[in-house]
Amino acid sequence: AIRASPEKLVVRQPRVDPLFNELTTATKNSEESGHRETLLIALFGAIKGGGSKMSDGVRANVGALLVGLLGADEDVVRRAAGRCAGALAAVGDGLNSLLNTFLDVNPVDNWMICHGRNVALSVALATNLSAVFSKEREGEILKIVSSRIQMDRVSVSLSALSCASHLLRNEDSRDRSRVLISSTQVPFLVFQ
Repeated sequence: AIRASPEKLVVRQPRVDPLFNELTTATKNSEESGHRETLLIALFGAIKGGGSKMSDGVRANVGALLVGLLGADEDVVRRAAGRCAGALAAVGDGLNSLLNTFLDVNPVDNWMICHGRNVALSVALATNLSAVFSKEREGEILKIVSSRIQMDRVSVSLSALSCASHLLRNEDSRDRSRVLISSTQVPFLVFQ
C-alpha cells in the first residue's frame, strides 16, 4: 500500500520533482531505520511510476542519497536503498553512472556495501536486463557476480545469486542467438 500510492500518484502528475524532493529530504533527515525504510519504499514506488519524468538535478540528488545508503548499517535500509537504486538505474539516463557504482570492486569495501550493490544490481537486471547486461558489460558483470557469490557473508552471496538467477531466468525470453548465461555456466559462476 505504501509503494502503490506514490506509484499511482506520479503517473498522473505532470511535475514529479516536488514529490521526489520531499521523499529525498525526509529520508535524509530520518534518524529511525523503520521510518527511513518506509520512505524508501514510497520512493521506490514513485521511481517505478514516474522516474522517467524526473529532472536531471533531482535524479542526481536521489541517486547520491541512494548510493550513500547502499552501505547503511541497518539491513532493511540497505535493501530498500538497493531496490530504489536498481529501479532508478533502469529508468531514464541514470544507467551508466549508477551501474558503475554497482560494479565497483574496491577491496576495502566492507560486506555491507557489497550487499547493497548486489541488491541494486539485481533489481536493475530484473527491471531492464537488455540495457544492463549489454555486450560491453557482460564479462564484467559475470566476473563480479561470480566473485560476490563466493564471499563469506551469506547476505552478499544470496544477493549475488539473485543477480545470477535473473540472468538464468531471462535466458529463454531473449534472442536465442545470444544466450546470456547457460545452465552449464552455473557451476563456473558458483565454484570458480
